[in-house]
Amino acid sequence: MELETIQKNPFKANIHLERYVNFNSVSSKSMLGDLEPRFSAFHGEELIELYSFLLPNENLEIIKSENIIIKEYQNIIDQDYVNFIVHPQILEKKMIDLTEFLKSNSIMTKKIGGFPTASNRTFLVKDIKPFYLKTDFPGRISSNYRQISGEDIQRGIWITDELYNLHKDKKLPEDSGFYAEKLGLLISHNGNQLGMVLRDYTSFPNNLEIKIPLTSIFTKDSKNPKDPLLLDQLAKQNNVSVEEYFLNNIVKPHITHWAWYAFEAGIINSPHGQNTNVEFTSNFRESSLCYRDFHGKRTIPEFRNKLGLYQAPNLLYREKNQDYKERLSLSYDFVMGFLFYDRIIPLLVEKNILKKTIAKEIKSIGKKILGDNAKYLYKYRIYYEGVGKNKKTIKTDLPPKYR
Repeated sequence: MELETIQKNPFKANIHLERYVNFNSVSSKSMLGDLEPRFSAFHGEELIELYSFLLPNENLEIIKSENIIIKEYQNIIDQDYVNFIVHPQILEKKMIDLTEFLKSNSIMTKKIGGFPTASNRTFLVKDIKPFYLKTDFPGRISSNYRQISGEDIQRGIWITDELYNLHKDKKLPEDSGFYAEKLGLLISHNGNQLGMVLRDYTSFPNNLEIKIPLTSIFTKDSKNPKDPLLLDQLAKQNNVSVEEYFLNNIVKPHITHWAWYAFEAGIINSPHGQNTNVEFTSNFRESSLCYRDFHGKRTIPEFRNKLGLYQAPNLLYREKNQDYKERLSLSYDFVMGFLFYDRIIPLLVEKNILKKTIAKEIKSIGKKILGDNAKYLYKYRIYYEGVGKNKKTIKTDLPPKYR
């Protein structure tokens, strides 16, 4: 995709980038897991039909952010009813108990269209105000099972409200933002749960109009393979070399924000390429890195105590056998390092877009930004192995790659 095309219609461009400008592996059968290709971002129709059930409020739990403006979601929730929206495979996978509950308690059922995003179970929905809808999925996508629990919803909304509070105290980095999770709905029936989460399409606090998934800057457009990489175009637009743009506009803020979340907010972030958008002004001269998907986040009580921040609910940390070095190291080295930098750097070096020494330069930047805080991470590299509940942490004797 070309920058000029993005400028003409940023909303439409964002949909295209989410779906078609990504690593080739994300559309593979192994990565899709239990997701049927016809419902996926890459293989599916322009709009995926989702099922909406109009339910009385007393049939489910409603979890709201302190910062929600209800009128923005009036087509989803009002004083008496909610529209509970489910992924089509919830019904097709014959989750009989929950399906029967929905059908027997709903006043009305309808279909709504959602633009699939790179996560394959989150959809962009056009409404009074566009929003992202994270749906409960009955199986595995990539290496994780994608059900939504009550704790998942509470975590995302607590982090959202905490980031708003930190912004009031002027602690949020100026060149960063986040996508607020403001409303979650949860059905509990016969020991089973079914959830949905609404996340803002607009970021806070800056909300620049152009939104590009971080991964899309470094990967080919599968629908327009002759177009140059967005990285090349952005460097040219800003009159700098590709390497300068990459290090100064991506790497430095990316690692700086990771460190801010950890050491200034006591929050362990997961800023891989799919969870991060780069937002731009219309001329692409100013940018902001914005983060999303907070349900898996954890806090670090010791850091928050030192910072004078109020303590998070228990669901945001584990009191027994909590190893913060392990969690921080996995977040930095695996989630940010392996899932993002390890994927893009070989592609860019192979095409002579970046030098072979680029990993060393990222490491130098990481060391400088972390400084004394590096003591809170392991001195060796660790990573995840396995799928779902069988996922485990593997420790190595290798030095960290990017710090």
